[in-house]
Amino acid sequence: MVMTRANFLLNINRLVEAFGDKAFTAPRIDMIWNRIKDLDDKFINSVTDTFLASNKFAPLPAEFFELARIERASPYRDFDLPKTAKEVHPIENSIFSKEDIAEMCNMIRKKIRGEISFKELEDYGKMIENIVKQKANGCGECNEGLLFAYDKRNKHSSAIVFKCGCQLGMRRKENYTLWQGDLNFRLTP
Repeated sequence: MVMTRANFLLNINRLVEAFGDKAFTAPRIDMIWNRIKDLDDKFINSVTDTFLASNKFAPLPAEFFELARIERASPYRDFDLPKTAKEVHPIENSIFSKEDIAEMCNMIRKKIRGEISFKELEDYGKMIENIVKQKANGCGECNEGLLFAYDKRNKHSSAIVFKCGCQLGMRRKENYTLWQGDLNFRLTP
């Protein structure tokens, strides 16, 4: 849905109330409108909320233009992510609750809007990976492959395959030796 002029002016008035009318002259308002009118009402509502929450001074037109550029560039612009846990329908036996999934969608939404950096999203992703490993009772040693190959390269080149000592690996039925971490014995020929 394209932005309505009425909603745009309503949001400009919110900014005028917060920052004063000197920063929002008629030519500036028209300039902003002409550059962002192809976006939807959600965009101007979100941008206004962001400016009100984070700016000490009135935003310049260039700040509107930059956020509009990011919005247009987003491949997920029309991608409708669930907003609340009620809208989430996880697959059966999911290790994540509805609330977890809703929070993940919220982080993706924040990245799409440019509210968080790529580094913040990457760190969040690493935290999710760790949760997956913990909830699956897996470990970083076997990478959920449940097998660990030990290869001792010295005079005698040999390799031994162990099942991992993580909870999943310990339940594995194959008759492999259990991986105990560092090996402190020498391989004999």
